[in-house]
Amino acid sequence: MAECYGALYFTGQRIYRNARKIRGGVVRKVYEVKKSHKNWKTDWLKFRKKSVGGSDVAPVCGLSPWQGAFSVWYDKTTPDIILEEENIAMELGLELEPFLSRHFKKRYLKYFNQEIEMQEMPYILADDKIDYFTVSLDRYFIEEDEFIPVELKTSSEYLRDDWGDSKDPSLPIYYYFQVQWQIMITGAKRAYVGFLIGNRKFDLIEVKRDDEVIKKLRVRVKDFWENYVLTGIAPAADGTISSKEALSAMYPKEAAGIMIPDDDEYKKLAELLGVFDKNNGTKKTVEKALEKAKQEMAQVIGDHEKVEVTNRTITFKTIHRYVEAFDYTTRFIRVY
Repeated sequence: MAECYGALYFTGQRIYRNARKIRGGVVRKVYEVKKSHKNWKTDWLKFRKKSVGGSDVAPVCGLSPWQGAFSVWYDKTTPDIILEEENIAMELGLELEPFLSRHFKKRYLKYFNQEIEMQEMPYILADDKIDYFTVSLDRYFIEEDEFIPVELKTSSEYLRDDWGDSKDPSLPIYYYFQVQWQIMITGAKRAYVGFLIGNRKFDLIEVKRDDEVIKKLRVRVKDFWENYVLTGIAPAADGTISSKEALSAMYPKEAAGIMIPDDDEYKKLAELLGVFDKNNGTKKTVEKALEKAKQEMAQVIGDHEKVEVTNRTITFKTIHRYVEAFDYTTRFIRVY
């Protein structure tokens, strides 16, 4: 006989597709993560391209310091796969999950005097109404018949302030949206985040369901998917490192010659030149605005080498650099 916990039905480790409705919704398993398979990471990443997962939500909403809607759009619309071996931070996070899970269990016992069994979720789960709303859970546990998702995070020491005071920790907004997405899809009333800062401090935070936030996230992500991913129309670059990397991948080489912009492209480039001139300094407060303007210029110029606008020349040329024993090639925006 199947046991019901929150929004999920279990028989052993199997999750039934037809789960009980919670708050008008159900949870569906859409992909099984088979970590015993040699190429499971590649297959998992390929499937993630078909939907918006929890880690995509803050970037889509423009609230991630590292990634924006443009790089998420590029990831969803290109067949290219970036393996974890090429992304040290992501790989380290996966390797540390068992360690963090053990510490979460110990800390939960200390705080609440309650033994829990941390379990892995071997599936990508989908929303009951929209197939491309999905989530992968790090862990979950059951307490008094309540299904509770757990997100496990590692953070560097220089981001300590994002987590609030040590005596009263708070969740960074970019992770708060991710956890609300998990709560939405699983039908949970709450979730927990276990976090390790600088390899020295471990703690946990409870996150309660916020239906107003969830409602806004559904609208924002649906708009992103339907108006950008499905149409193939890129959103504006946003000045983040990931957007710069996506642009380099989209336009790896330039064609010789001068770009002849149409009226809309000319107008856009002239506008961006104004932003460039206004923010062309060294102050931290203007660096992202400057980078965003340069990235949007690169979007317009694309495969071209240069363009002339308002008696100025903008180039998007390949440059070879040698930095700290690394020899690399990329394209840079220059304004003359």
